[in-house]
Amino acid sequence: MENGDLPDQHFTSSSDGGPEKVPWKSRLNNDQAAWCAGEKNNEQYIQVDLGRSRTVSRVATQGHPSSAFWVTSYRLAYSVDGIFWKNALDESKSMVRIFDYVNLLIVNNPNA
Repeated sequence: MENGDLPDQHFTSSSDGGPEKVPWKSRLNNDQAAWCAGEKNNEQYIQVDLGRSRTVSRVATQGHPSSAFWVTSYRLAYSVDGIFWKNALDESKSMVRIFDYVNLLIVNNPNA
């Protein structure tokens, strides 16, 4: 993703904060801009279509390169069709993984 292998149209989001804060600006080490949600609530998301089924073994996040904007927590979900989604779970398959900017937290969620 970082190197531009995925085209811009593979990045979508619930909202964005304007022309310099669109989803494809979310690539790592973009020193000019970043994706920022257009609204401040827990319903905002960014979605990346990897083009085919792939194993994701690492996820990295970073804040805006020149402003004090960053995601404080997030969860990961995956889908093979873009309609039905499953949350990334811990090894026990009973707890949704919630990531925050300092620590990895495991949150019990029986509806996952």
